Amino acid sequence: MPSRAAAEPFDALAFRTAWQQADQLVQAGQVNRTWLWGPAAGFSVNEPYVEANGGKRLVQYFDKSRMELTDPSRSLEDPWRVTNGLIVREMVTGQIQTGDTQFVAKERPMIPVAGDLINNPTAATYANFGRFEPSLVDGTHESKLLGQPVTSVWYSEAGGGVNRSLGTQYPETANTAYDDVTGHNLPGVFWRYFSQAGDIIERGQRVRSQPLFDWLYVAGHPITAAYWTKAVVGGHERDVLVQLFERRVLTYTPSNVLAWQVEMGNVGQHYANWRYGKTVSERSIDCSMVEQVAPDSPDGHTISTQLLADLSTLPQIGTPLQFASVVSIDRDSGWVLVQASFKGNAEPGIFALQKTSNGYHYVTAWSGVTDRADTIRSYLAAHIPGAPGALTACLAPSGFVDPASAH
Repeated sequence: MPSRAAAEPFDALAFRTAWQQADQLVQAGQVNRTWLWGPAAGFSVNEPYVEANGGKRLVQYFDKSRMELTDPSRSLEDPWRVTNGLIVREMVTGQIQTGDTQFVAKERPMIPVAGDLINNPTAATYANFGRFEPSLVDGTHESKLLGQPVTSVWYSEAGGGVNRSLGTQYPETANTAYDDVTGHNLPGVFWRYFSQAGDIIERGQRVRSQPLFDWLYVAGHPITAAYWTKAVVGGHERDVLVQLFERRVLTYTPSNVLAWQVEMGNVGQHYANWRYGKTVSERSIDCSMVEQVAPDSPDGHTISTQLLADLSTLPQIGTPLQFASVVSIDRDSGWVLVQASFKGNAEPGIFALQKTSNGYHYVTAWSGVTDRADTIRSYLAAHIPGAPGALTACLAPSGFVDPASAH
């Protein structure tokens, strides 16, 4: 059987061109600098946007951002043909933008703006910033503090404060620019990053660009002051300077090697998790392989009978009342998910079974009520690490596989 050709990772030529300009050389190891978008294109989707043709626009997610093609008719030479989503502003306000003046409310994410996504208790979060950061609460402008190092701190629970020793320890953070539009100082480490020169790909050729990119196009205006926070990065707590912009989050980690001290935060990852409950890379999952098997079919009867036999030895789980559906994800690998409800328990359950030499056997189960498929995905993925990715990644928002809505 011939192997499948690799799918084109970019869903618009304009997206590929925008990514190649800054990040192709990084991916090839030909320059030593941090990612502007990220190492690979993520999933794409047509999102509602009132002013777009047909009321929807094509967007594609990356670790560091979201690319948008609101008006495909704009010239290929127009640098604003592809825009960076205002996704940081959306997360801190809890307002998903669906048009120039249209928004849909959603609870702000308790996701750290920097560092690891889990076991990172002291790092500032989008929700915490959105509720308490002065400029986000009432539009307060900072005083112009050019030449002064950053001493403000922000932690998840404690909020804002001052630690003057950080200014002495990190004098390189001294403010060197001020944004009059939103009233915020820009630390020297960030302004030098915005102003740096570097090689890019333009019309297929490697050329020198000064600056490397248009910072307003990439990041937008700053929407918070710069703050030091304690963030757990790779399992280790570190001092990290963060500043939120309309489109991006910038971080400065003094303990990193020089070329990687200033980075774009993973706001594309964070936003995709918040809005869709999925990771940026889930575009690689082929949900067309999902197969539903009816409970009263021969396969369904065999699987449910074996599951009942296995559960009879595990009284703490309870006795299933009925099987709502039996779902086979991948016959070759032999993994199966079974949806069932219980006697005396209104909560549904999802059981994972694996085929062995003597039939299907129970491995683990998830039970509970949630409208977030990512909650179930995360649990199952952690307990069935040997299963194919589609086993959990194709779960529909209801918690169960629905091939029609999984694409």
